[in-house]
Amino acid sequence: MQIRTRLTIQFSLLVSGILLVTFLAIYYFTYNNVTEDFYDRLRSKAKSQAELLLKYPSVNPEVLKAMDGTNRDLIYNENTLIFDEKNKLIYSNPTNLSQKPIHVSNYWLDEIRKAGQIRYQDGDYKVVGFYYKYPFNRAVVMLAAQDLYGQANLSNLRKLLTALFIIVTTIVSIVGWFFSQRALSPISKVMNSVERILPHKLDTRLHVPNQQDEIGRLTITFNKLLERIETAFQMQKIFVANVSHELKNPLTKIKSQLEVSSFKERSPAEYQNTIQSVLEDIRELSQLSNTLLELAKV
Repeated sequence: MQIRTRLTIQFSLLVSGILLVTFLAIYYFTYNNVTEDFYDRLRSKAKSQAELLLKYPSVNPEVLKAMDGTNRDLIYNENTLIFDEKNKLIYSNPTNLSQKPIHVSNYWLDEIRKAGQIRYQDGDYKVVGFYYKYPFNRAVVMLAAQDLYGQANLSNLRKLLTALFIIVTTIVSIVGWFFSQRALSPISKVMNSVERILPHKLDTRLHVPNQQDEIGRLTITFNKLLERIETAFQMQKIFVANVSHELKNPLTKIKSQLEVSSFKERSPAEYQNTIQSVLEDIRELSQLSNTLLELAKV
């Protein structure tokens, strides 16, 4: 994988992770705020109804139901239940017969009396209950309703955050791709410059735009490497020239002696002298070869 692609992926994942955590936090706190606000509204309305029904029994329950109907834009599908000390239902207001009534057990009634007030969720309904004390008696008041308005707001918020996450992630990926290209362009220039340096152009040096950053230091390192390579090539040329010169003398002597011997017939003694001379030159050549091999190893 290219560095550009890897940088783009890492940058996109980093920003996407931050966005995801941020959006989840926004949704979490919004959800808690909406839930707490709805429970507070339920609790306030339940107390208001308890005040009217229990402290002022002269209030007609039908009038109270009619008043509840005017607030449907705030709290939907209300279920108000009031129980006496014997767990007998003394008031109920499911104004819509098609709505689902909440399930109330003696366990929850006892829990309300112990804790003073509780809240819980029953399916789509949020329920609050509290132990209400009024002159000469006590009662358990429960109010359940659906937070359709809050759920709609949360649904819209989820859609908005999801769309923003996708859009921002896409933009960040595109911007990261171009940003990585711009960040790596100096390295690409250095690579192109190095590729144009041929063996007969070892005296070429790379341009150093800024000696303080990493790219500048890398370029300086390349230049130092080119200097060492150039020095090594020069030493190699000198070595080859010296080897050629040292090998040329024995070979020339051997060739000359053999050519002279081939001009005319000679006595065996003269041939022996020529052979001995050639053998000496060959030994000298062999010694020179061994010396050059040792030198090459060094």
